[in-house]
Amino acid sequence: MANNKRNLNDLISQNDDMEVEEDSLSDTSQQSEVNQQTKRRRTGSKSGRSFCWKYFEPYPETMGIETKCKFPGCTTKYTWRGSTSNLKGHLKKIHKIVETTKPVQKPNNNPALDINLPLIKFIVTSNQSFNVVNDMVSTGFVNKPYQIPATTLKIEEQINKTYDKLFSRLKQMIQSAESVALAIHIWDIDDKECFGKTFMEVTCHWLTNDFKIHRILLCMTEFNSSISMADKYIEQIQEKWELTNYEFITTDFYAEAVFSEFSEFSNHKYIRNAFHFLESLLPTCLEQCLNVENQSILERIGEIKNKIDGIQDVIEILKEEEAQEKLSSLPGASIIFDIGKIIERKWSSIYFGLKYIVSMEQQINSLVSSWCSDKDDYVKSKGNDLKALLPDSLQFKILSKLSQIFEPLESVEEIMDNCDYLTINVMHSIFAKTVNGIKYRADNIKNKLESATGNNLEMNMIRTITDSIYNFLNTPNYFDVFFYTDTAADVGNVASLLDPRFKLTYSSKKAEKFVQKECEDFYSNQSKNTENSISDEKLPKRQNILVSDFFSDHGSANSTSNSNNMIDYNEANPQENSKEKASKELKSYLDLPQQQSSIDLYDWWKQYQGLYPGLAILARKYLAIPATAYSSKLSQNEHKENLKILLNTYKDSDIISKIVFLRHNKNYLDDLF
Repeated sequence: MANNKRNLNDLISQNDDMEVEEDSLSDTSQQSEVNQQTKRRRTGSKSGRSFCWKYFEPYPETMGIETKCKFPGCTTKYTWRGSTSNLKGHLKKIHKIVETTKPVQKPNNNPALDINLPLIKFIVTSNQSFNVVNDMVSTGFVNKPYQIPATTLKIEEQINKTYDKLFSRLKQMIQSAESVALAIHIWDIDDKECFGKTFMEVTCHWLTNDFKIHRILLCMTEFNSSISMADKYIEQIQEKWELTNYEFITTDFYAEAVFSEFSEFSNHKYIRNAFHFLESLLPTCLEQCLNVENQSILERIGEIKNKIDGIQDVIEILKEEEAQEKLSSLPGASIIFDIGKIIERKWSSIYFGLKYIVSMEQQINSLVSSWCSDKDDYVKSKGNDLKALLPDSLQFKILSKLSQIFEPLESVEEIMDNCDYLTINVMHSIFAKTVNGIKYRADNIKNKLESATGNNLEMNMIRTITDSIYNFLNTPNYFDVFFYTDTAADVGNVASLLDPRFKLTYSSKKAEKFVQKECEDFYSNQSKNTENSISDEKLPKRQNILVSDFFSDHGSANSTSNSNNMIDYNEANPQENSKEKASKELKSYLDLPQQQSSIDLYDWWKQYQGLYPGLAILARKYLAIPATAYSSKLSQNEHKENLKILLNTYKDSDIISKIVFLRHNKNYLDDLF
């Protein structure tokens, strides 16, 4: 303590030796200054220096150095003792200079803090140009305008930053997935202002280890529709996202024609768009009717098929304003609007076109008679064109029966127009039920005709058509016409088998053999198979009310089967071979009561994956495959309208693609910031 006190007195005495040529500034807190001098000593680095050293020189590296004021005419000098108090006092008193206070800023270690997330969300969801932000600020709509970027350039900069960050995160998630499915949709913007542009949309779908479903947009880009350019687009997407783990591809009609021949896809399973099934079912069934031996019936059926193929041309004429005005003035016009509303639907337009012209037979014939007798040559010509496309009276009767047979398609229509996202397992099961309904109706009509008396051409044709339709749809492999399949099993059947709601109703023995073999492979390679961990993400709520209603008659009592009756395959007999383990696992799963259609499929698998580890791996692979390359007609039309606005708002196609990307994947944004 004595030494410390002596050292302190020595330091105080040193402070008394300071030379001042002007009025010496007495510091009443010299002792405090001395105690802090070590902290305040300069090391020679420019960073952290007091503002005083702008006006004094030289900068003292050690104690005792004399420093002089640099102001012209000022001769004040100080001996450096470790404190700038005297220097500051001199500058304030003599030269009226004080230090400017600066706000303390914490270091920004997170670049995401530079991004105004609410602003980004507003831009990508509002379809407004960047200038609207400036307008909001200038009109006082924004309470704190200093929080808003002042220029459109800054806003675009934030869009780019947000895109890069989200892209990086989603890419990491995709690469962590064991298996993903792609959906490719190519569509047109039929708008004069947009010059009829074509766009390609690619989405990626997968299930995480804990059965969280992800559906993200990889890209939406303007597409050069020439087939020679298509491979370059896909190659660019593959390279950008480094896609190595996709196994299934769902395409729409156009994309299928463009991409199906490329070698990049040769090792992957195609899933034809659900639209293909709905649109092809009626004409494909009629195709089967052309195998009859009776030549006169064969010719008449061929004529009917031609009328079916020309339904779209009839509808195009009847949609015109002149036709609608004429039809609305005729008796029974109310059904025009009831049925006419659904003609525009994308799904199964052939069936709804057929139903429309059958229901409107009298009105349409009146329209044709009126047009054909019109004095105007153009109107008369249009009437003759429509007359040539329409069926004759006998064909109308046959088409009326076909309309009754294929009426179950309307139930599918409801689901697909209201459900935002459908997977192959659900759609395959819906198709199977729909086909069973069509078979039932065809069989009923056939049985009634067989018991009826008479043998005229009309009855024979109806009998032949209904019999052909029933026999074709009753074959086990009728789905092969509508879905691409691999050599092992039909993808739809496998997906239905792995769905505990439909496994006993809409699967097949072929699918069981395939699943059994896959389970065997799992157990034989169990030590090698390690699953990547994937983080949970916020997901949009799935819509499944109508799907549940559709299968209400197939749902069994809600069963939460006693887990004591099941085998824990992680603790199975080690002496059992992989085939025995796989067989027990599959049998235990199939012996479970079929679950109600209202259960959450992914919650069920999350709960039971520990009991069925081999099946769970397959479930994650097959239960995320999309059945359609695009969502419902409502959301698709909304998507098109939004894109039209963006095309008219922004000139830069790159910024448009990024805005669409952020909008579609906005559910992932909150987890980034």
